Parts: sequence; structure tokens; C-alpha cells
Amino acid sequence: MRALGLGWQKLVERTARLKSERGTIALSFALSATALLLVGVGSVQLAMISSGKSKYQSAADTAALAAIAPTTDDDDMEDIAEDTFMAKLSSSERAAVTNFTVTTETGRVRSALISYTANQATMAPGLIGGAYTPISGTARARKADYRYVDIDLWLDGSASMGVAADEAGRDKLRLLSKNDPDHKNCAFACHIPTRLKESNLYSTSEQRAHANGVKLRHDIMKESVQILIDELHDAYPRGLRARYGVARMSRDWERQLALTSDMQAARNFVGNFQLKPAT
Repeated sequence: MRALGLGWQKLVERTARLKSERGTIALSFALSATALLLVGVGSVQLAMISSGKSKYQSAADTAALAAIAPTTDDDDMEDIAEDTFMAKLSSSERAAVTNFTVTTETGRVRSALISYTANQATMAPGLIGGAYTPISGTARARKADYRYVDIDLWLDGSASMGVAADEAGRDKLRLLSKNDPDHKNCAFACHIPTRLKESNLYSTSEQRAHANGVKLRHDIMKESVQILIDELHDAYPRGLRARYGVARMSRDWERQLALTSDMQAARNFVGNFQLKPAT
């Protein structure tokens, strides 16, 4: 009887010990699973934050460069920076931006400093923090302003530019002026008055030359300068803009067109450039 009692007591003690061990294992497993879950969620969240920061920083870097691009006018730098920044983000990323500022510098050195802040949504609000994680950063671009190349065109306006451009033209001018009492058989068309007015059509020797299809050195010079302006303008998409000024050289130097970035105005001015009137 006693042996039976001892056996029963051992069985009860063993059962109690097994239950205690199961409870300990279950608790340990629960704690371990929670820790693993937190680590997993935290790792994913950190990856999301890193990816988000990289995306915002790339957008800010691109925006800063766009702000100081040669094609961006000083007054448009802030707008171009913001438009470029937002264009690089998705709609949800744009909605998350809480602050975006641009500080610019203009003059011989141009710069743009961008600061931004965004709220990155968390993966599990309440489990590893609040609903959002703030992301912030800055981007800066700076360079000397080489948007303009100043080109001062000093055009020869002396009488020698009024001679015909080739020998055939000179022969034609001599023939056209054979009866001119002041400039008989003259190969020049120096914008000088003519006393001989064929049917009152010509008041100057240059006008007479042009009316009869004779090109002067003066005309070749103007055409060549206009080609130069066109070629410089074609370089504009690659970042070059020129400002043009025109001066006439004859017996003295005369400023005729102040520096301007209006290519067409400069081109038209060159096309209408006149020789120094004879006195």
C-alpha cells in the first residue's frame, strides 16, 4: 500500500513539473516571437526610411542643378527648383512633404540651397513608434555664371568697304557710273550722293549698286557676321548665350548698339549696318 502511495506521489510531482516546463517554453517562445517580429518590422521600416531619404535626396540634388542651369533665368530659379523636385516624386511622396525652401544667389556666381522635410509613414504605427518618421535634408549647387558670352562686333564702316566684292562687280560699277559727273567710271559704291539719277531711282552710289545686283565688301561682311550670330545661337541648347554689341570703325570708333541678349535685334541691326556717310 505504501509503495502504491509513493508511486502516485511521484507521478503527481512529475506531472506538475511537466506543466511548469510547458508554461516556461510557451512563455519563452512568445517572447522570442515578439522580439523577432519587432526586429523584422524594424528592419523593414529602416529600409523604407533609407529608401525614402534616398529618393528625396536625389530629387533635391536634381532640383538644385536645375535651378542654376544656364537655361534658367534668375527670377525663375525657385520655381524651377520646386517644380523639378516635385516632378521626381510620386503623388504620395509629394503629399508627405511638409517643408520645401530654396535660397538662391545670383550674379557672377549662381547658387541654390534647397532644404526639405517630409513625413515618412511607418509600417506599424504604435508598434515601433508613431505614425510618421520625419525625413529631412539639404542639397546645394553652385557655379560661376557663364550663361553669357559678350561679343562686341566692330564693323568696318570705311569707304574701302564700299568697293564691289569681286572684279566682275567692279566692272559693272564702272559701267553704271560712266556718265556720273562727280564719280565717273568709279568701282566704289561708298554711300555717296550721285548727281546722275537714272529715272530718279538712285540717290546714292550704294543704292545704285544694290539695285543692279552688285554685292559690296560691305554686304559680304554683314552676311558673314549674321552667319556668326546664327551659329552662336545654335549653340544655345548646349548652354551658351551671347550678348552682342555693334560699333562702327571708320575715321573714328562709334558705339551703335549696346550689348543685348536679343539675338534677332542684333542680327537685324547688322543687316541694316551702314557705311560712314561721305562728307
